[in-house]
Amino acid sequence: MDQHTKEPWKYLTSHGGACVVVIDATGRDLFQTLGYSDRSKHMPLANARRIVACVNACAGLSDAVVSHGLVPASQHSTVVHQRNQLLAALSAVMEVFEYHQEPEKVAAARQARAAVAAVEESRHG
Repeated sequence: MDQHTKEPWKYLTSHGGACVVVIDATGRDLFQTLGYSDRSKHMPLANARRIVACVNACAGLSDAVVSHGLVPASQHSTVVHQRNQLLAALSAVMEVFEYHQEPEKVAAARQARAAVAAVEESRHG
């Protein structure tokens, strides 16, 4: 049985990020990082951000799955499939709205282009 503090986790900073406290959803302290050297003065904050992001992203997965680095293939492939469907639909909508002169359609096409560009950048970058 998994025995960790339930998500979501958050972090708070003090002393310009030198001290970072990770807390649970009720505000209870889970752990904190203290101090830094001149070379890595932003490391405690970066580490806390990473820990919190990873813990929250793994919400609902068992410790066994997380420990073995396994994300259920069905979950991953479903999300990828949905993303591809949404990109295709959005691209089709952009083609229809691309040459309209109505401000709301121009704004919608601009918003759609920006969303597609952001997804494409995250896929390849």
